[in-house]
Amino acid sequence: MTDARDLFVVIVGTFVTVGLSIGVVGFLSATTAESRFLDTAAGGAEQFGPVAVEIAHFGALVTVLFCSPILAAALGVLSGARLHDRTASTVVAGGGALVGFTLLASIAIVLTNLGTAEGTAPLFSQPLLFGAGAVVTGLTGAVSGLLGSVLY
Repeated sequence: MTDARDLFVVIVGTFVTVGLSIGVVGFLSATTAESRFLDTAAGGAEQFGPVAVEIAHFGALVTVLFCSPILAAALGVLSGARLHDRTASTVVAGGGALVGFTLLASIAIVLTNLGTAEGTAPLFSQPLLFGAGAVVTGLTGAVSGLLGSVLY
């Protein structure tokens, strides 16, 4: 039988890995948008350029919000199947998903914002979205952990 602490570390580590991946892709997207639409564009670049960069940032934010509950569900079922204890499975998967989301979102947003041009708003200005994402992801992990412990 697997130790609950080990599964918690695996869940959080997986979220961190995905956060790094999303952050790198977000950084590359924002940097590309900045170079294509701010640095080399002519005409209305001062108006459209920051919008293009923000679209890249928004894409990273949406990716974080959509992939986190899916990741929590998959990891929750897997950890629940390993622990077999309903309470432990629920706490480990839910807590791991909550902590994991916080780290995933923070890493992804910080890396994405490394490509931020002057005048564009940082993505941390959406605390309601991050709070909702954390709650939904934590609950998804908890319920999935419970289901995994019941089904296997």
